[in-house]
Amino acid sequence: MTRDQESANNHKSREQIIIRTGWISCLLNAAFAALKFIIGSVSHSVAITTDAMNNLSDSVSSVVTILGTRVAEKKPTAKHPLGYGRVEYLTALVIAVTIIVAGYEFFKTSYLRILHPVFSTVTWLQIVLLTATVLGKIFMYRLDMKNGKKYRSQALIASGRDALNDSLSTTLTIAAALAAVLWKIDIDGWVGLIISVMIIWSGFQSLMDATGSILGRPASSDTAGQIRKIILSCPPIIGAYDLVMNSIGPENMRGTIEVEVPDDTNAEEASGAMTRAQKEIQERLGIHLTFGLHVVNYGQPEIAPIYRKVCDAVLTAPEVCAVHGFRCRTNPLQAEFIVSVRYSDCSEKQIRTAVEESLKRSCPEIEASFEIDFTDFGTDKTGAVSER
Repeated sequence: MTRDQESANNHKSREQIIIRTGWISCLLNAAFAALKFIIGSVSHSVAITTDAMNNLSDSVSSVVTILGTRVAEKKPTAKHPLGYGRVEYLTALVIAVTIIVAGYEFFKTSYLRILHPVFSTVTWLQIVLLTATVLGKIFMYRLDMKNGKKYRSQALIASGRDALNDSLSTTLTIAAALAAVLWKIDIDGWVGLIISVMIIWSGFQSLMDATGSILGRPASSDTAGQIRKIILSCPPIIGAYDLVMNSIGPENMRGTIEVEVPDDTNAEEASGAMTRAQKEIQERLGIHLTFGLHVVNYGQPEIAPIYRKVCDAVLTAPEVCAVHGFRCRTNPLQAEFIVSVRYSDCSEKQIRTAVEESLKRSCPEIEASFEIDFTDFGTDKTGAVSER
């Protein structure tokens, strides 16, 4: 089996498992919603009815997950050459908004019940049936979270988080029912209010996750470390900086990175090293990287002390974590380089001013010109030499 065939099979398996999990959640939620709606209507319990409508919205969310997954797996087209993978993030966003809206509606209903109480009449049989739905929700939580994390489906993770909250909210509903049966205490509206707040909070958590994925996130420190290790194992590359990751979908990660080679490297050697690194990163991490190349000369004996002096000066500036792309001429004494800077509240103008002041103070004899790159990659504030 070729690598392309294996990748296609993995994508197909992922799609099938997510859709199967979505259908299981859809059918169970629909059954729970029907059961709770009947119990809530018979017992006049707003908390149970609220819980039922929540389950119904979860069932609709599962259908959205299924449809979103099918669209996301469509092949790239001329109109969308990077594919449809981000539809899964939009699906998670739709689910989050649905949860928030449902929670708000339940909040209003529960508040009205507090203002105009109606004593509920729940039976022991109904309490037993509600307890069974709690166990069912715990099963759904474990299933959704397991497959969501394994196959990097934010829609399933959002559904799993909601299922756990549902099990807690139904437990509160049962507590309200027990209070009515055993002690004739009416806390139905207050429990409904608590449940609606839990639902809204769950929706906001899912909304933040989905929004973060759409806007883009940096590579994890573990992933960045693995990428750096692979690249630096491919001589003559001697430095790797400014990794920028871009998620086209849960299974389609792309990015750019800048690498350095000594100035005595020929084009064939540099190209071969980048190709080897690119291939290994693709095979081991599933990430397609595009390389930017810098040819540096700080390895020369007469340039090395100048380079170190510049690094020592620049790294004292706030938020600066590395210097790379360094080239220097000695007659006249001129240096060109790139400054890697952490994302922070400092503006580029503030950082540039701080770097210029450090250079004037420590290296007044050097005519320096530099660019600034904001990055989350290489934030150990050590400069280029010590990273190699």
